[in-house]
Amino acid sequence: MRIFKISIAFMIISILLFTAGCAEQTAADVFNPNDGENTPEVKPADNGNDSSISDIPDDSDNAGENTESVSVRYEDGFVFTHNGTDIYMGEYINNILPALGPELNSFDSDSCVFDGVMKTYTYGGFDILGYAKTESEEYRVFSVTFHDDSVATAEGIYIGHAIADMTAAYGEPHEESPGFYSKYIKNGTTLTFDFDGGAIIAITYSLINI
Repeated sequence: MRIFKISIAFMIISILLFTAGCAEQTAADVFNPNDGENTPEVKPADNGNDSSISDIPDDSDNAGENTESVSVRYEDGFVFTHNGTDIYMGEYINNILPALGPELNSFDSDSCVFDGVMKTYTYGGFDILGYAKTESEEYRVFSVTFHDDSVATAEGIYIGHAIADMTAAYGEPHEESPGFYSKYIKNGTTLTFDFDGGAIIAITYSLINI
């Protein structure tokens, strides 16, 4: 695989700048549907075609419902595996950190998405974002984001693959904005692919609710 490296320093600066603006920015501001003439249209995908992953339920109708705080890891959702370690959404981060080895960087920040705190752990090829409702709680895995093509999903998809490769592996998405992103939903978790020019430029595993 060719390496599409993004500077760690650039990522840290970008995240810090985003965090600094959290106090004045709501979650809805992250994507403004009225911003610009070429705004992508977000729509549920036509799932008339059979998905190659038959066990992905389309529970997108329940994605916006409030649920209780995560009490167990989402073993039946999307799972990222790195060097033989399964990273479940909702898992206590302290349970997986020893197996992953030392991180390249980590830092805490207040959340602008919910009441609580977040912590970012940077490893080679991906970041883990942890969350806690209070400062006394242990961090749980909220999301895993790829930032180069040295890591791949369980189905072998990595940054740089074409949209057609994603569709061949996962079938039609549950939600999409054609040419911009596609989202798959599975048992309380999501797997999202962002695009640029027909190629995947970002991959994110995440919880739906916290």
